[in-house]
Amino acid sequence: SLHDALPICPYAKGHFDRINECLYDIVTNEEAFHRDVIEAYAAKHMVCPFELGLDLSLFSDLVIGDYNYVFDPNAYLRRFFAEGQGGDYIFLADEAHNLVDRGRKMYSAVLVKEDLLACKRACEKFQPAIARALEKCNKDMLSIKRSRGDASDQRIVVMDTDAVGALALHADRLKTVMSEYLADHNDGAGHQEILDIFFKISDFLNIYDLLGPDYCIYNGFDDNMDFYLKLFCVDPARNLRNCTDKARATVFFSATLLPVQYYKRVLGGTSDDYEVYAKSVFDPANRLLIQASD
Repeated sequence: SLHDALPICPYAKGHFDRINECLYDIVTNEEAFHRDVIEAYAAKHMVCPFELGLDLSLFSDLVIGDYNYVFDPNAYLRRFFAEGQGGDYIFLADEAHNLVDRGRKMYSAVLVKEDLLACKRACEKFQPAIARALEKCNKDMLSIKRSRGDASDQRIVVMDTDAVGALALHADRLKTVMSEYLADHNDGAGHQEILDIFFKISDFLNIYDLLGPDYCIYNGFDDNMDFYLKLFCVDPARNLRNCTDKARATVFFSATLLPVQYYKRVLGGTSDDYEVYAKSVFDPANRLLIQASD
């Protein structure tokens, strides 16, 4: 069968039978668990390097990584920051001015009508239940599109939360139907399309649950003239604060956190939080200013 022909990761089979020995080996022989070390020990003990890295985080005093491992609702380290979990952590966020835009992106979501329609067409002959659920979401998007009035008007249109209630309800049903399918299927006609939409729907619903006055809901057309609906996080402060609350303290630092009161607020700070101004360690005499006149 097609499933029998699919490649199987040699590290996956028996991973849990070998992982404890691998962890003991690496923890007793290494001081730092960087990428090359993890890959070498994973190969030596035939365990999954990704899972090994996650397990090693529990033995580490310092974890260095991208913002998303703490702040991104789709990528945060669940063994540390799952719902209701916190700990004796200190977050040190370097180049923290970048977290404002990153936060807006991490806590926003978009659905594209044409993506739903393409998935429906890919699976309607073989997965009619999914196709029907997709069609309901597609009709909701079509209704929103028609409510814009003039079809030639491509400007962005702002909506209220109630206007996407029906879509969210049908999207939740679609997610359930897709989950049931994905639990029993690893391949088949339209499988990749279903998987792609499943993640987009899940992301949309997760962000929908976060909606508040710090969000803007709008629709419009992308560069391909596909119709989209976006849940846009205008102010990420509330969502970022929910993450920093999981630590004992957070230090945001950057050479460009000015105006500091603005960044302090949008990064989730309060009036009781300290701000510290530090002089540059670089000698101004070494500074070179160049003006381009072309």
